[in-house]
Amino acid sequence: MGEIKTFQDAVPLLRSIVMPATYGDEIAGDTPISRPTLPFLREYVVLYFPDGYVHLNRKMLADWGFTDDVEVAFEISQAFMRTIGKQMLTQPAPRTRPALIEVGDPSNSFGSSNLITQGWLAAATEVLGTPTVAFLPAPGMCTLAIGFNESMMPDLFAHVLEKYQRAEVKLSPCLYTAVEGEVVAYRGEPGSAAWKAARFADVRLAIDSYSRQAERLEQAYADDDDVFIASLTGYVDDTDTARTVATWTHYIPTTLLPKADEINFVIVDNDGTGGILFCADWDVVAAHVDLTPVDGIDPPRYAVGAHPDAAVMNRLATLAKPEEIPPHLRYSPTPDQP
Repeated sequence: MGEIKTFQDAVPLLRSIVMPATYGDEIAGDTPISRPTLPFLREYVVLYFPDGYVHLNRKMLADWGFTDDVEVAFEISQAFMRTIGKQMLTQPAPRTRPALIEVGDPSNSFGSSNLITQGWLAAATEVLGTPTVAFLPAPGMCTLAIGFNESMMPDLFAHVLEKYQRAEVKLSPCLYTAVEGEVVAYRGEPGSAAWKAARFADVRLAIDSYSRQAERLEQAYADDDDVFIASLTGYVDDTDTARTVATWTHYIPTTLLPKADEINFVIVDNDGTGGILFCADWDVVAAHVDLTPVDGIDPPRYAVGAHPDAAVMNRLATLAKPEEIPPHLRYSPTPDQP
């Protein structure tokens, strides 16, 4: 680091890595520069040295007299990653299909970074000459799955989930594909077994990401009794589809809600008893209540206070499905309650 005196000195060393969205919160010192990429993941710019890498941060840029937009650093690192990515696609493709191809070097994180390198997955699909999906359960290698048809996808998802669960640093249990050059999560035909497996992976990633975030936020708000960090939970509905749920409890001054498929509206009485009033889809609630994300929090959270007024609550209740709430979880007022 002592030899780097200007941004131009740093340019040949700039690289991109992909890490969990909460990763930057775990880095001591100045917050590293990052930007969102795939859901629950972020791209970080690092300075790569033979013995490791150093995260780029705004203090470094200021010390170097760099005054341009930080996007310049991302553009430069992406250019280097495209060159590296092309080199990684020179190995011959397996003749047998389906097959898994590991791309990258286990000693660094650049293999998994290929997935967020602009155009790389689309180029890999073209080079391999077959529909290709990719996965990155942990930093390091990016694995390409070639020749897998939709009926094989549930087993492939199970394979990725097993690797994800064993990883020390977990990236994603999802599969990704290129659509019009852009990397998106693989979905499958709606309602199919592949689609349900994809939904399960989405839910697992969301729950794990918000859980890691909650640990940090609970520490940050440890001395503030007026702020509650709501958890994200999940369940599998009667169509075998995984869904996420956040809980909005009345009387709490501020709740930081994670983004979810559904919101449980809960009341807790003075004696500690209570239950769920109703459960409504997030989009339905958002159409009637101002749900604004809190600045600087990724994955996003939404600050809410007491429940909306009676007119809004009554409207939401008519759009909810109270029969889906198990009887033992429903709100039952104590005798002294109205």
